[in-house]
Amino acid sequence: MLRYFFYSLVTTLFLIGFTCHSQPQWTVLEELNGITLYESDQKCDTLRNFMAVFTVPASVKTCVNILYNNEFHTDFMDGMKSSELIKYHHEKSLVFYQVIDLPWPIPNRDMVTLATFEHTPDFKTVTVNLRSSPDEKAPTSMTRVNVPEREWSFSKNGELSTHVTYTYRTNPSHFPSLLEDTFTIDGPMKMMSGFKDLATKESRTPVNLVWIRD
Repeated sequence: MLRYFFYSLVTTLFLIGFTCHSQPQWTVLEELNGITLYESDQKCDTLRNFMAVFTVPASVKTCVNILYNNEFHTDFMDGMKSSELIKYHHEKSLVFYQVIDLPWPIPNRDMVTLATFEHTPDFKTVTVNLRSSPDEKAPTSMTRVNVPEREWSFSKNGELSTHVTYTYRTNPSHFPSLLEDTFTIDGPMKMMSGFKDLATKESRTPVNLVWIRD
């Protein structure tokens, strides 16, 4: 089912940067595997705002490396057939070319993702912004989709503990009403669980990210 969530994400979800300026109130929607998913009462137009938070027994560097290193991408995003680093603007700006394996008879899609990494001066928090950058690679025979904008935040929570926040938006009008929760809640929760399990597994593996200070 996560594969169908990911297909919906790259083809119909409309996720944009947070532009409303009032202070939102967050309500717990679901708790699973130590992950809490919230929804905000604040809406811009018809968009629903979500935030997932959890803690992993791994360093900030380990968590960031999962997004930085394309070899990990297919491990926690079901339906992603491949992910290739195609451009290295600099150490905090990477471009990935990714192919989404969709169930027959839907043809596979491709997308180009710009990942931008920022950190606080003390390196205790690293933020990763993911957005579409389709012009960074020539068109292929596959239909190219725009990657909805998302944001990850990793904050040091102890010697080997990181607080993770993942924010995204959805437009409920893009889904059949009976499947809305599957695409907007169940899919992201499964992806977060996969990320948490992977970060825990990799927590003792040395990470070569020289721009992040331990």
